[in-house]
Amino acid sequence: MNLLLAVLAVAVVPMITFAAVPKKILDSDYADLWKAWKSKYNKEYDTIAEEAKRFDIWVQAKKEVSEHNIKHELGLSTYTQALNEFSDMSAEEFRSIYLGHKRMLRSEHYAAEPFPAQGSVPDTVDWVSAGYVTGVKNQASCGSCWAFSATGSVEGLFYNTTKNLQSFSEQQLVSCDSYCGGCGGGWAEAGITYFAKNGVYPESVYPYTSGNGYVAPCQSPGTPLTGVVSGYKSLPSGDENSLKDASATIGPISIAIDASQTSFQRYSGGVYYEPYCSTRSLDHAVLLVGYGTDSASNEAYWLVKNSWGTSWGMNGYIMMIRNYGNNCGVATEASYAYL
Repeated sequence: MNLLLAVLAVAVVPMITFAAVPKKILDSDYADLWKAWKSKYNKEYDTIAEEAKRFDIWVQAKKEVSEHNIKHELGLSTYTQALNEFSDMSAEEFRSIYLGHKRMLRSEHYAAEPFPAQGSVPDTVDWVSAGYVTGVKNQASCGSCWAFSATGSVEGLFYNTTKNLQSFSEQQLVSCDSYCGGCGGGWAEAGITYFAKNGVYPESVYPYTSGNGYVAPCQSPGTPLTGVVSGYKSLPSGDENSLKDASATIGPISIAIDASQTSFQRYSGGVYYEPYCSTRSLDHAVLLVGYGTDSASNEAYWLVKNSWGTSWGMNGYIMMIRNYGNNCGVATEASYAYL
């Protein structure tokens, strides 16, 4: 009897495995590609219905990416798109999880100062190559982009002061800065101000744990570093020339952008230009780490570090078009840490 049960159990295994994949996927021309994509990004779904839903979103993304890249090949676009780990998420889902910049009222929080003209500044600046920028980090499923932008600005300042590149704690800001909303969003400027008042923990002492959206209570793991930053200064809103002068002189700068378009979600290379971007409705905080001119398209760009890991974009970076009407609001809310 036991032997018979064992034989039956073995016999039905292939049927269970087969049934776990929705028939619409098995019958699709994209079945193998879908399987490879899931494997690459370690995707698993709780139910057949959920996988079918995600597959539909992914197929639509695949078609739109292909159409866009044809335009790029024809010279009608300056950047490329690609399927990535976010390609099974709708635009609404993606925005609700990953875009966590909350705009402050400039009249209340932004005492913008014109950046003093520096005369001739370099045609190209790259603070990554200069050693001012830590490796690309990953906020994961938490709207904590503001914290990553803040640490990037302070990390650059600290390197400029000490020539010691130190990775600072985003988790300290997410858990402890009550002015912001943790995974619910915040402002890079508020994070910089918190560090100025309370000191800074290295990431090695206070590691990031909110990738699943859970925000642990504030901790005090030893004595923080003090005297690292005194506060922030903001640049005139929308002034790309002032932003260029500051970028060439200061180092990494915290900026906010409109990243709500699916084109940004799928960006993979080249100089990003999005005609439907807003210069005022900004939802994502990032770090400006230089500028230059792209040899392929001859377009001027801003070099921007994101916080979605290295699988997104150009190993975690994006070139955003420069001197093109403040596209996506790159210069609308720019601030830098100072000592």
